[in-house]
Amino acid sequence: MIETFVPSSSHLDRVDYDSDVQNLTVTFKDGRSYLYRSVPHDVYLGLQNARSAGKYFDTNVKTRYDGEEV
Repeated sequence: MIETFVPSSSHLDRVDYDSDVQNLTVTFKDGRSYLYRSVPHDVYLGLQNARSAGKYFDTNVKTRYDGEEV
């Protein structure tokens, strides 16, 4: 099942999470999208609930999971 949210962020435009395969797709304000595989659901929830989605992404996703541009 794919979940989507639009964070209040100057950096991130949209976040999609496929819980069936644990894929996180992040679309940035400049239109680029990156796919991160094997991201646990709690990391996605943390991104949703973070005070700063951009900072949470940089600390908990970008530095821990390999992303590929899609």
